[in-house]
Amino acid sequence: MNVLPVLTVLQDMDMARPATAVLGAVVLLISGCSGNDGLAGAQGTSASPQWRSGEFQRVPAGWCRSVSAATMQRLRVAATDMGERRCLWRAVNEHDMFARLQAEAHLHTPARRFGGSATDEARLGFQNLPTSKAPGGVTVRGLGDEARLVHVNRLPGEHHEVRLAVRVRNIVVDLFAEQKADIGEYGPAVSSFAVLEAGLVSAAGEIGARLGARPQPAAPPAYQRGEHRSVGNVCAQADAAARRLVAGARRRDLAPGDAGVSGGCKWADGDAPPGLSHLTVYVEAPPPSAATGQSGTAVAKALFAAWRGDGSRAPKLGDQAKRDHVDSTASRLLVRRANLLLYIDYGRRDRPSKAAMDREVAALAQAVLAAQR
Repeated sequence: MNVLPVLTVLQDMDMARPATAVLGAVVLLISGCSGNDGLAGAQGTSASPQWRSGEFQRVPAGWCRSVSAATMQRLRVAATDMGERRCLWRAVNEHDMFARLQAEAHLHTPARRFGGSATDEARLGFQNLPTSKAPGGVTVRGLGDEARLVHVNRLPGEHHEVRLAVRVRNIVVDLFAEQKADIGEYGPAVSSFAVLEAGLVSAAGEIGARLGARPQPAAPPAYQRGEHRSVGNVCAQADAAARRLVAGARRRDLAPGDAGVSGGCKWADGDAPPGLSHLTVYVEAPPPSAATGQSGTAVAKALFAAWRGDGSRAPKLGDQAKRDHVDSTASRLLVRRANLLLYIDYGRRDRPSKAAMDREVAALAQAVLAAQR
């Protein structure tokens, strides 16, 4: 394969992290059409190498600047490096939120030995990207010739990532959006996956349009019976139990303002350093996806299935439940009911027995589920 990298990704973008290192990953395979053969910046045929009509011999100038102010606002970032060899957008206020959007583009050229076109080479390059190799693809229309998007749920409500690879003819663009909030000290929770996905898909669509691709937006499917359209007030629902579990707790509302589809609260003791004893309760109700055509329940199932847990016995709550532990100091629980995901992280400085902490977490999860109607 003959590949000319046009934009180099930042070295700190760890695209090779294994799936087992993440709490959740949802992958979607997107296909569509990239428009007519007269794409901006494309060149006609030439004798050597053999270019097809409409293939790019260079990347159009200023493609990074095609991301709109509205999209940047949705992702909570601002343009910081629009150079020819990389694109980077970072958080407007990094005291409240670490957020970034970054992109890498590859221009593929015709294969000299085998006679393949530049587009053929781009198809192979796209398939070999780490983002593209992630399991569990879902096909939809509307974004370039093909694309693949991965949700990475590192820590619910605190660290979310979305990665997206898009091909338009013989150009492959890799995009990456991340939000990480230090909710023990600053700021709200990170955006829900629905909001982060929509922002990244919007950025990719705007870049694709600069490359001549025709966007094909689709309406999301309707909610299914029993699915949650919004989440309740977690702070009010769990406050009494939290103040019993964490003595002298100070409460923080983690609601990110995502139209009611996610929310959470954190309680921590008042001693320094903060969070030695803590309780975090986070809920998210993924809506039906316009990008994939999946129901909210299908999205939640995939997020739940991808979270590793530790394999220990979980209580019978909701439709599915899974545990995780941090040594002997914290008990974590993820529960799914229809499209609702409930995550609880409970840690104690005095290290009570793991069994006792697990019982407290299970009882709290049951109470919050009952209140989320």
